[in-house]
Amino acid sequence: RAIKNDRMTIGVLKALGYSNGEIIWHYIKYAMAAGLIGGVIGNILGIMLSGVMTTLYVEYFNMPQYTVRFYPTKVILAMGLTGLFSGIAGVYSCWSILKIAPADAMLPPPPKKGKRIFLERLPWLWSKLPFSWKMVFRSLSREKKKGILVISGIAMTFSMMLMTFWFNDVFKSIVYQHYDQFQTMDYNVNLDGLYDDRTVRDISLALDNLEVEGKLEIPCDISFGNKTKTLTIVGLDAQTQFYHFTDPQGQTISLSNSGLVISQNLAKALGVAIGQSVLVESLLGDSAQQWMTITGINQQLLGINGYIERQALGQQLAQKGIVNGFLIKTDHPITAQLKDMPHVASFQSKQELQDMFGQFLGLMVMMVGFLILFSGALGFAIVYSTTMMSIHERTSEFSSLRVMGYYQHEVFRLLFKENMLLSIAGICLGFPLGKLLIWLMGQSFTNDLYTRSLPVSW
Repeated sequence: RAIKNDRMTIGVLKALGYSNGEIIWHYIKYAMAAGLIGGVIGNILGIMLSGVMTTLYVEYFNMPQYTVRFYPTKVILAMGLTGLFSGIAGVYSCWSILKIAPADAMLPPPPKKGKRIFLERLPWLWSKLPFSWKMVFRSLSREKKKGILVISGIAMTFSMMLMTFWFNDVFKSIVYQHYDQFQTMDYNVNLDGLYDDRTVRDISLALDNLEVEGKLEIPCDISFGNKTKTLTIVGLDAQTQFYHFTDPQGQTISLSNSGLVISQNLAKALGVAIGQSVLVESLLGDSAQQWMTITGINQQLLGINGYIERQALGQQLAQKGIVNGFLIKTDHPITAQLKDMPHVASFQSKQELQDMFGQFLGLMVMMVGFLILFSGALGFAIVYSTTMMSIHERTSEFSSLRVMGYYQHEVFRLLFKENMLLSIAGICLGFPLGKLLIWLMGQSFTNDLYTRSLPVSW
């Protein structure tokens, strides 16, 4: 817009002998000055935000060696890229004016040649449109590049916000699905060795007949073809009340003593399907091996495990009728009792795990907030700047409308309708673009620990 205002000045300078390169360099300096000032402010804010983020990581992950460091190369790179794109914007903006002759540059720009737009070739539709909407469509057809810029900017804004909200939903879904739907025990206790499964009954009596189930966890290598994964196979009661297995279609999966249920992460990593057999090798020391058939794939967003009926696991890889841990369901805290109980090596409380993930979600909410802020700023800047440019370029048009009797609010509505149409088009384009970003994020961040395959909700 500034360059269009200087159109006559550029024509005078060219007439006086200034070269195109000298004029371009003037506007490059103008654009780069804005970029570099913004770069300095951005670097300061970035360093401040890195301090906040580092503090949160230190508190959450308990890694005191994490400190804020100043990296000159990163600062220089950020400044260089900011200045580069600003300079490119300056060159692109004045290139069209530099191509015209000095005498023409000293004159106001001629109005654009009008022609019939596409909608005018549809008389059944065009005749039914109000006059104000005809003006809107004609105006948009004259400014195709500007319209494409606005649509692209709004599409990027929408897609970033869509990805951001999805990202937040995924972490909440992981915690809810894993600790409220898949695992419903309140305490997961590990013993310091292998014990007879009668220990479960004794523990239940010691805990005032609480609901207790034994478990057997054996670290194993699972191989299929040339792929091998190290993980823990969990042996549970056939009718366990604390684990609820479902396949990707939501159908319930039952444990059996003849097959292995595996998490979807493991199935994807090994490339194995239901009905195929995998080689399972125990890592307890005796290196027992057993071929097991996959009987189910569990929809599990967090963790990588295999599951089988407890007695069958003991018989095939260790010893029948043994446990090395147990699961507890209770409405009361029993941390003190578990600490005093013999042979208890460690235990996990579901509430403590949920609180830990809650802290992590707090970190995610902060990151999501910044992404939403930046997304909104991007959309606002694009729509605001293009609207202001449109107003500046169409001063004569709006003045003519005012002379013909249009009120200010009617002129405002014309601009509002134009922006509304561009926004709707940008949002429609933002849907597939956002889905693509979400798919890329899901592929990039899915690993053995967790799966991000949550569908996008309305």
